[in-house]
Amino acid sequence: MEGLLQFVQKVRDAMEDEVIKRSYIGFYDYPAGACMDASTLLGVLLERNGFGLYQLVSASNEKGKWFSHAWLENDKYLIDITADQFNNWPEQPLAIRLADKPSHYKALTIQFRNPVLQYNNVPDLGFIGL
Repeated sequence: MEGLLQFVQKVRDAMEDEVIKRSYIGFYDYPAGACMDASTLLGVLLERNGFGLYQLVSASNEKGKWFSHAWLENDKYLIDITADQFNNWPEQPLAIRLADKPSHYKALTIQFRNPVLQYNNVPDLGFIGL
């Protein structure tokens, strides 16, 4: 898991770079509002760099206020590099063992769960060298 965490942190750090944020509108206010784009790109990069296959998960709540979020999962891990955009969620590591999935994810309704592989046409925004 150490190598995975290091890679995910490296991608996260790169997404916070002002040049990257200005190069793609989906990252303009990263991490706020960037969960789908960031998770898709991270999933493609994880697969291209030998960290396995992931599914892009999109979920929403059913409370009076509309809310949606996206992250990655495989059979071992939940990876969420934009969870810190939510002030009401507890601080968490970027990658969590799926068996330890926090309750705030369990409270959401899954809208879709798609293999990241189907998004392989995503531009890498210069991340290919990571």
